[in-house]
Amino acid sequence: MTGDHSSPGGDPHGADTERLLAGLRFVPRASLGPEIAGRVRRGEVAKGGLGPRRPSLGRWLAAAAVLLLALPAGVAGYRRLASPAVRVDQCCRNLDGGADANDGYVVHARGRRIERLTLYEDLDGDRRFSAADRVLLSRGPSPSIVGDSVAGSIRVCCVDLDGEGPADDGLLVLNATGERVVLAGIFEQDVRAPAPVLR
Repeated sequence: MTGDHSSPGGDPHGADTERLLAGLRFVPRASLGPEIAGRVRRGEVAKGGLGPRRPSLGRWLAAAAVLLLALPAGVAGYRRLASPAVRVDQCCRNLDGGADANDGYVVHARGRRIERLTLYEDLDGDRRFSAADRVLLSRGPSPSIVGDSVAGSIRVCCVDLDGEGPADDGLLVLNATGERVVLAGIFEQDVRAPAPVLR
């Protein structure tokens, strides 16, 4: 359709057709946008398209594994935060190996976790831990050893020291000569196992 159409060998209708095509403007119809949005919403795929990507079985299994691993930690953290703080002050026993039953212990626990254990000598006679008392041993969540020579041991059982209700907890104290405490730990006596679990 190029060339001189007015020539005697040219097509007289070609010039009209070419002029008509040059004047055409292509504009999408007004309903095209909503139609495309509706097709996408229904999940229709363009011809030759990849379609919506669906997670494979491996991805589902990996997500489930991550959830199963994270769930116990989340539940344990929630229980620990939801558990009330417990403070137990017991006096008076002989815990340092001396002659008098004037020693006591204070346990701070939350949700089966021992946060602090303090052994004291009740010097003012009020049968509780106070500023006037002498601290024999104080430790955080994990046991600590002070000194190395052990002269004897004292076991106090069975009381509720973690606030769970059953009287299945106890205190183990190792002491040295001269009314000194070497180590102290809280244990829980498991009814299914004969050996205590030291905490």
